[in-house]
Amino acid sequence: MKANKKFTEELNTLNSMLNVVETYQEIAAMRMRRVKKSVLNSREFLVDLNNTFRAVTYAYEEYLKRISKYKETGELLNKNGRDVLVFVSANMGLYGDIIRRTFRDFKNDVIKSGPTTDLVIIGKVGLDMYKNSGLTAPYTYYDLSDSGEDAVNLKSILSKVLDYSQIIVFHGLFRSVLSQVPNRTLVTGEAANLQSEYEKKGNVMFLFEPSVEDIAAYFEREVLSSVFEQTIFESNLSKFSSRMVSLYSSTDNIRNSLKRVDFALKKFNHKIFNSKQLNRLSSIYLWGS
Repeated sequence: MKANKKFTEELNTLNSMLNVVETYQEIAAMRMRRVKKSVLNSREFLVDLNNTFRAVTYAYEEYLKRISKYKETGELLNKNGRDVLVFVSANMGLYGDIIRRTFRDFKNDVIKSGPTTDLVIIGKVGLDMYKNSGLTAPYTYYDLSDSGEDAVNLKSILSKVLDYSQIIVFHGLFRSVLSQVPNRTLVTGEAANLQSEYEKKGNVMFLFEPSVEDIAAYFEREVLSSVFEQTIFESNLSKFSSRMVSLYSSTDNIRNSLKRVDFALKKFNHKIFNSKQLNRLSSIYLWGS
């Protein structure tokens, strides 16, 4: 009877776990559907917008050189001349391995970074990973809701990172429901790479209205914020998709365990039944003798 009770309790526990996991899976699917359309629709636009910003920054740099106002440090607009690496993680687990794989890329860049590079970590999971990684470089930590609807903390993050000359964000990227990949987005700071591209094309003319200073200032204030926010939304989409896939796998494992325990319970009950039948037959045989 103890074995029967044990199997029954295990079945009840597994059924409870299945209900919880299926609930989390449905929530993840709902969140993924909610953000998927907007993220994918804006992805291509913001990539092109970031490329446009690269061209604006390059043109502004060339303009400053020509009027002899280019700073020796190479700083443009209102930047601080430093780089920042931003790791976007999560506040809780159950997101599969996408955060771990993204952190591996972040860690590799941290190891190669120099003294002019600062670190920003977003999310408790990323903070724990960093503390357990053996890295010792100082960092700035920010909390950010996994739902993506956290305007207060997002504003604090933006006010921090937008001062940097080069912003590199490490985040998950949605390829398909079954495929999430680590991604490295260079939000700004690529203007220098355009020089060789334009040299191959010959002279490239830019026309700015009202002026290159006003356009560059607008991009600095508005466009960079949009591009950075897009990386947060991309991260959320990849996390929700990864969680849904991970929980789907978990439900399969729980169902398989339920089948195994249910079969063991039925086998045990059948064994008890056969034992009772044999006892009855033995009694009948004894009384008949």
